[in-house]
Amino acid sequence: MIASSPMAGQQAMMLPDWGPTTLFTNNACAPDADELAALKRRGVTLEHSPVARLEGEGAGLVLADGRTIALAGVFVQPRMEMAAGLARKMGLAFEDGPLGAFVKTDEMKQTSRPGVFACGDMARPAGSVGFAVADGAMAGLAVHRSLIFGL
Repeated sequence: MIASSPMAGQQAMMLPDWGPTTLFTNNACAPDADELAALKRRGVTLEHSPVARLEGEGAGLVLADGRTIALAGVFVQPRMEMAAGLARKMGLAFEDGPLGAFVKTDEMKQTSRPGVFACGDMARPAGSVGFAVADGAMAGLAVHRSLIFGL
């Protein structure tokens, strides 16, 4: 697991069920004592030398100190970024989540701008098809109500 945020430790704890796991902290996360203990209980190894690059066939991870680590696979933590700037151009409020910024909404999916609703991945701290579908249903209901009742 190559870290890109403080959430990397939590994500790395989910991986040992699939095989030996190393968390490359990559100057992006610094687990506290409780998290270190939890990682140790799960059998996660920590590597603090930053990642320089991936190279070769398969997963050869080259560290900043010159070592190359052969891995069966690599997990990364991508950061989400909106594909279009419309939400920012509209002046909508954003929240910063562990995977990137997302549009701030209330429980009915209303944004900071009256009459503008957002749902799915743009309005959640992490992507999920099931949540996106539910958010869409909630936003649709809220839009319909706002058009009828002016809420």
